[in-house]
Amino acid sequence: RISQGEGVRVALIDTGVDAFHPGLAGSIVMRRDFVEQNLATFGHDVHGTAVAGVIAANLNGGRGMVGVAPRARILALKACWQEPASSGGHAPGQSVCNSLTLAQALAAAIEAHANIINLSLSGPPDPLLTQLVEYSLRHGSVVVGAVPPSGDMHAFPVGIAHVIAADYPGAKTAAPVVRAPGRDVLSLTPGGHYDFFSGTSFSTAFVSGVAVLLLAVDPRLDSDKIYAALKSSAHGDAAHQTIDACGALSAAVGIACADA
Repeated sequence: RISQGEGVRVALIDTGVDAFHPGLAGSIVMRRDFVEQNLATFGHDVHGTAVAGVIAANLNGGRGMVGVAPRARILALKACWQEPASSGGHAPGQSVCNSLTLAQALAAAIEAHANIINLSLSGPPDPLLTQLVEYSLRHGSVVVGAVPPSGDMHAFPVGIAHVIAADYPGAKTAAPVVRAPGRDVLSLTPGGHYDFFSGTSFSTAFVSGVAVLLLAVDPRLDSDKIYAALKSSAHGDAAHQTIDACGALSAAVGIACADA
């Protein structure tokens, strides 16, 4: 009732996204493929579709699930590709990116004036990618990145100052991070389907979604103010804290949404 993310543009730098999934009806406003240059296969990728669903899934005809910010607008920028599943497995293979495709996607996000850049990925530090992220931060974008499974806070992108690092409750990361649901998270899969996912990729998407809600209410909020609001909203014991969208809205813009 307070915010659904209206008007906020999220650059999703990931694998491709099933833009025709009923749960993303009207949510995808841009598709760019920097890997294969082939929009015909863009919607076959699982990871990007699932991340997009956590952020912006909406009820289509009263069915399906709702993401954190169902009226957000997604800029789907494919900079990663999905490797084949292991022999005999049913799960999708790991998603892989490289510096060139990530740099192209970041440049496209900057050119499109994305309000938020979601990086549900991690890798070694990279000078060019760092420069592009720092440029986007200086020009008002909020960047949210995934803490790698190793917990290495020097990795890209979480090693960059003012990037909001997302992890899941219970992870043993000691560094300053924002914790959000990342285990058995329901989201979308290509072809109009749904499934459960785990990993910091989905914690990152959850954090981006709450940042969308905040920016929709007050577009003047910068990355540091959003981080402070997210941290102040966390509840639960120290090992299993998780952010709260209502609490973050209260902290950032003074809205007592629990009473609305």
